[in-house]
Amino acid sequence: MSALPETRLPIVLLFAAALLVSVACAPEAPIEERSAAALVEQAFEEGGADAARATFDELLAAGEGRALFSEAEFNRLGYKFVRTCTIDDAVSVFEMATEVWPESANAWDSLGDGLRRRGDKDASLASYRRVLELEPGHENATWRIRLIDRSLTDFAAETQTTASHTPGEATGLFGPYLGQKPPGTTPELFAPGLVSMCSRFEYNPTFTPDGKEMYFSTDRGLMVSRLGEQGWTAPERAGFRGFEAQITADGSRMFLGRGREIWVLERDGDGWSEGEKVCDGMRPSVADDGTFYVTELTEGTDSFIAWLPADKVGKEEPTRLPASVNGEAGGAHPAISPDGRTLIFDSHRNGVGGAWDNDFFVTRRRDDGTWTTPRRFGEGINTPGENICATFSPDGRYLFYTANNDVYWVSAEVLQGE
Repeated sequence: MSALPETRLPIVLLFAAALLVSVACAPEAPIEERSAAALVEQAFEEGGADAARATFDELLAAGEGRALFSEAEFNRLGYKFVRTCTIDDAVSVFEMATEVWPESANAWDSLGDGLRRRGDKDASLASYRRVLELEPGHENATWRIRLIDRSLTDFAAETQTTASHTPGEATGLFGPYLGQKPPGTTPELFAPGLVSMCSRFEYNPTFTPDGKEMYFSTDRGLMVSRLGEQGWTAPERAGFRGFEAQITADGSRMFLGRGREIWVLERDGDGWSEGEKVCDGMRPSVADDGTFYVTELTEGTDSFIAWLPADKVGKEEPTRLPASVNGEAGGAHPAISPDGRTLIFDSHRNGVGGAWDNDFFVTRRRDDGTWTTPRRFGEGINTPGENICATFSPDGRYLFYTANNDVYWVSAEVLQGE
């Protein structure tokens, strides 16, 4: 069926008194004034998936005069179900969209995402291939096909915990690290329901030195949680642009990524300045003495670990670490320990789950400034799927990292045997 046009009904302006009377006495709005996606959502709430499907079929058969069909609204509804971890309902909505807009690459791409999250490999691949038929070279579909096995591994092990609080709400949790019980040498999921949640990709947590603010990145933006009189607040959007933040040891500056560039923001009261560009690259990390590490991006898909001494930051472009560290496969997301002696990064060299599954490697800086040959972490940290974005706590006692789309943490004692 061809796509139905998106239309809007005119809004009638009434005097305030007349409006109050009309609101009190008016019957339910005619169905023509409501969106098809809203009616389908209501049917999900009142009768479940079967009722929603019946409502959709009825509206579709009635034609465009019955209700407004908006592809954008169906897409938003589908991803609303993704965010609440009701993946079967999300897939159902995305399937509806492909029926109404069968020539839309975006509709098939969303369906591929829903099927991938549900673990339906063959159906997901078929959807992404349909995207490429409609829009050759589509970036998301191309990458999803290439990395389908890694995605399925990550989703299969992802937490099913949903949000425990609304953004910005006081949680009543006190103490360091969002009031979570510190882990030992066995990795544990970090702050489930607050940081780690289903159907969201979380990575790169960083704390201010006083332990009263935490920033972390998600596929929906940079988040912040603050410790106040009523405890830690539930993470909410930070309110400024950037990702993969790193805060300096004195708390005065924040380095973060913006596109393929690194910017630095200055502390300004309770907030941060607009900032300025420092260099090209991705994912900064800074030792207590100001030594600066970053991911150097190339024109292709390769990346390498680069660095700058403290007095060169913002004045020169970083220099790539030697081949003894980067190797042929390179690396990404450097994490330097506060004392500047231990460097952790992720790389797809010798990956457990295949050539595109990143694992963690660790190297030590010798007294003469050279680095030891990077060694791959053991199985307790590296798992099938993607392992990326390690960060140290400000005191160096804990290591945070992302696996299976969630944030984990572990005692830095695990480094003693590496």
